[in-house]
Amino acid sequence: MQKINNGLIPGKIKSRITTNLRAESITDIKKLCPETYDIAAYLDNEVLIGKLTGGKFHFYKTIDDTIFPFIQKIRIFNQNEEILLWRKGKTLTGRKRADGSGDEINVIFAEQLLYGTVKESMGDGFCRLSEERGTEIILPDRNYTVDNGVNRLSVNTINYIGYNNGVATYTDCRFVEFSQFKGGK
Repeated sequence: MQKINNGLIPGKIKSRITTNLRAESITDIKKLCPETYDIAAYLDNEVLIGKLTGGKFHFYKTIDDTIFPFIQKIRIFNQNEEILLWRKGKTLTGRKRADGSGDEINVIFAEQLLYGTVKESMGDGFCRLSEERGTEIILPDRNYTVDNGVNRLSVNTINYIGYNNGVATYTDCRFVEFSQFKGGK
């Protein structure tokens, strides 16, 4: 893969999409996810980042199944696939994108730098990243190194390229993982 100066890396991968996924409860969401996943859940009033293992959600605070009506969008992802669901009335609808088989597609691999120059343990496998100006994010801790210098965290994404009237555009974006920021290295 060839790195571009801005840290974006173009490439080609095989990928397939399953559309028209539906979830009417937290149980339905869990049935879509038989493996271990990271989660970014966009609720009415906050964003929760956690993990799904053994059919159970794990966030830095206790969450029960009554959370479902407050989910506006949820990304459930790992290295190989992502389930993206968004609110449509009283249900969630969406797609699953799995890489490794299917049609070959042009993509851009990217690291999205996260805010947070100070890391503090929250216990139970979570850490809080914060900035002096008050921005913070809480996510599963995987022994990340964070400081006010070069050691930062990112969410890595794959951005899928399609064409609209001959013009290249991003047609989809998939979260892959949270990781130590490499700066396009």
